[in-house]
Amino acid sequence: MLLVSLFIFWAFLHFYLRGVSSKPEEIYTVLQDSPGTSLGSSIIEGEIKRNVPLFHELIKQGLSPQKVALLTESLGIIFDPRKAKPGEKYRVHLVGEDSISHFEYLPGGLYKYVVWSTPDGYMPALEAKKCGYSLKALSAEVRTSLWEAISSEGEGAQLILKFANIFAWEIDFLTDPRPGDRFTIIYEVYGMEDEEPIYGEVIAAHYDLSGEDHYAFLYQDPEGRRDYYNLEGNSLRRTLLRSPLNYGRISSGYSFARFHPIYKIWRPHLGVDYAAPVGTPVVSAGDGEVSYLGWKRGFGKYVEVKHPGGIITSYGHLSRYGKAIRTGKRVRQNQIVGYVGSTGDSTGPHLDYRIRIHGRYVNPLRVKFPPAKPLKEIYLEDFKLHGRDLLFALKLLETPTPGKSHLFTTLNGSADFPLSP
Repeated sequence: MLLVSLFIFWAFLHFYLRGVSSKPEEIYTVLQDSPGTSLGSSIIEGEIKRNVPLFHELIKQGLSPQKVALLTESLGIIFDPRKAKPGEKYRVHLVGEDSISHFEYLPGGLYKYVVWSTPDGYMPALEAKKCGYSLKALSAEVRTSLWEAISSEGEGAQLILKFANIFAWEIDFLTDPRPGDRFTIIYEVYGMEDEEPIYGEVIAAHYDLSGEDHYAFLYQDPEGRRDYYNLEGNSLRRTLLRSPLNYGRISSGYSFARFHPIYKIWRPHLGVDYAAPVGTPVVSAGDGEVSYLGWKRGFGKYVEVKHPGGIITSYGHLSRYGKAIRTGKRVRQNQIVGYVGSTGDSTGPHLDYRIRIHGRYVNPLRVKFPPAKPLKEIYLEDFKLHGRDLLFALKLLETPTPGKSHLFTTLNGSADFPLSP
């Protein structure tokens, strides 16, 4: 049984790497170890503090101003030290008492900035951090919310957001999930040196929404198009997202007669209010152009985005706007356009979200938009082979035990993939 399990595990990885990455060997060539600490050497470690420039931080560590000036000047060729953020770490590698071997600056992500001491002076380089790669899986049951179900297994917010974004066109995780729903995720994790793990791609996912199955498989076709597809090879993406924010609750729905909490009169409410904490990111529901940004009467701080096909979405009562968002700027689907607030005529922090199609307001919770282009027919056979293995893995992971994490060392068996040859 163990040999069968190992063979199936190898086969799964073979098909996964073939379908998702055209150059799987790159995983190993870029994730190399840096030289270690030699005899007689030492390391000064620290992190950037608020309102303390990197230059002054290094001098406080006992380095001479002359050496720090040369080091930061060299670093500036590939990274502006003025952009160092509080909490980011650095290391100074010394040989002897005060001779610098090399300096490392470690922002978040897979790479670090290194300045090497050479006979010709300091030389900067962008290098990969020491990193371990693993493929993990989680299968669990929703009891109160998706957030609680994933975080209770020890996984972080970024994995929750990645999972929610994949199904954002099919499932509104603010309103649709019910206790007893089940989900399964296969995902990448990079274990970074001296840092919290970083989540890579979600490779495959399944969400059982009250008995209705939703599947997602990451696949890259030979032309380089990379997307999530369902069992039939259709893209999960739509023109607009179901919801412009991931977490909160609906505090007021679409209605032609709502009693206004401030004006104390009955009047139409041609949108949906999402109650959420101040500062919750609000994203553009689709690709488009910002047609209005500014204060708009009772909506307070307000953003309007014009999309193809005569569609306009609007976002009201914001606390502030997204970075570099301005009138006339192109925005992408899922790009942050603002943050939840309580500006304008508002009794508490929430987002007022509205959709107009050719000038007519529609209910955001009921309107349906066409999917993106499906997978080309010539690639369906390749997708079927790739998807069959992922579906097989998902089915094996969906055990009756709620909240149980799994690794791929127990895979065995088979599963049918619905696509016909």
